[in-house]
Amino acid sequence: MNKPENAAEQPRLAKAGRAMALATLVSRITGFGRTLALVAALGLGSRLLDAHTVANTLPNSIYDVVLGGALAGVLVPLLVRHGDEMFAQRLLSLIVYCLGITIAVTMLFAPQIVDLCAPGFTPDQRQLAITFTRFFLPQILFYGAGTALAAVLNARGRMASPMWAPVANNLVVIATAVAYLAIGGGHRVEELTSAQTLLLSVGTTAGVAAQMLLLAFAGRAAARRDLSVYGLALVPFCGYQIMIRGFYALQDTRTPALIGVLVSAVTAISAWAAAAIVPGPGMLVALAAGYALAGTVGLLTAAIVLRSRLGRVDGHRLLSTHTRTAIAAAGTGFTAIAITHALVPAIGTGWSGSLVILLAAGAAGCALYPLAGRLLRITELRVLLSALRPTSA
Repeated sequence: MNKPENAAEQPRLAKAGRAMALATLVSRITGFGRTLALVAALGLGSRLLDAHTVANTLPNSIYDVVLGGALAGVLVPLLVRHGDEMFAQRLLSLIVYCLGITIAVTMLFAPQIVDLCAPGFTPDQRQLAITFTRFFLPQILFYGAGTALAAVLNARGRMASPMWAPVANNLVVIATAVAYLAIGGGHRVEELTSAQTLLLSVGTTAGVAAQMLLLAFAGRAAARRDLSVYGLALVPFCGYQIMIRGFYALQDTRTPALIGVLVSAVTAISAWAAAAIVPGPGMLVALAAGYALAGTVGLLTAAIVLRSRLGRVDGHRLLSTHTRTAIAAAGTGFTAIAITHALVPAIGTGWSGSLVILLAAGAAGCALYPLAGRLLRITELRVLLSALRPTSA
């Protein structure tokens, strides 16, 4: 790229950086308001809030397991490379079909899923969590469509638009919590009426739908890979999310909420500092660094609190397990990438070709990862596979 093009590029990146900083700040402020609204409506540490939190976490987790990795690793790169409108429409159709089937199956097995994720719930709390879960599971479809739409926008230069989407979600949930309080909602599971349950169920899912619709209305425009600097924030963010699930496993929703407030504050302050201090295109890097800092603060805080509760763990065994798991996952991932590169020239990137590539790469992963885990003697995988084997009568 020559100097005149560089000179023209810098104002555009600076404008995009300011828009992203503002979107991040507003998103964190409304996210904090969302947390306060839910706590005020459902009660801090109450069984009602626990049931709502567990049920609302499930669509995210199921989406990540079923299609989240595939979208990031296979479909979205194809979209960025061949991002014409027809391909994007076919991609969205494929996502709708896959996730629609997923929703139908998980709704059928909602009681078993809740029992697996929250075995300590009381009977009435369990029944409420099942009801919430069945209302929340359509969020899986909204997450999938939202991910694809955000990829289209990012790939075509609309970098700030996807960052405004969570604001819509936060505002809808805040409105739901306020409406719940306005109709006399309380903190006790046994006092919850059918109308209040319906309001919480529909309102929470409507927030995710609003997030997806905002992305849809933002349009599909053109662009480059200006958001690649956010890769540095992925590791602390993922570690933080894993730690938070540790509290959920302990039936504790209060501590993650408090840590979330801290993370939101760090993110908001970092975004403000990036917008105020770092000029030009460097603002994008500063914003990414702010996200990484917030994720690191959340990860360390959660780790310290969990260690105070659980005590020391076998660090050497964990390191060994993670190393072997990483090797198995890397081998499986490279195999899936090789299959993708081999099949794309032969069958193309239309919806049918993408489906074949997804199925082939997924089948290879499902077959190779257990085999690699067995060869590397990953104990946890062996225990899991043993539990899945049918027992003899």
